[in-house]
Amino acid sequence: MSLGEDGRSPVTGHRGANRQTAPRGLGVDPKRYRHRMATRESKVTVALDAEMVERARTELGLDGESDTAVVEHALNAYLLGRLLDGTQSRSDLSEDEANRLAYEELYAARRERDAV
Repeated sequence: MSLGEDGRSPVTGHRGANRQTAPRGLGVDPKRYRHRMATRESKVTVALDAEMVERARTELGLDGESDTAVVEHALNAYLLGRLLDGTQSRSDLSEDEANRLAYEELYAARRERDAV
């Protein structure tokens, strides 16, 4: 994963390429999370339908990316979606309130980024 101009991960916002912290709400012990996460040294071989990988590549706009990158991106998107679904199901915010809060945070993060 490449870092942004400020040295932060574009996904997590953390400094450094491989800082891994446990996602909240998944019941994962933060002290053990890093050791459970796959690293580039850990590999898993799976058999997938080539048409499915091509469909994911097209849907995700990942033309020119390796099969590994496509599968990693799709799996990350799925897992983040599950995390979001779980978080939303435990929230007492309405959809409008959640959207308002999300945009407030987005604008605050952009102001902070642009102030640097």
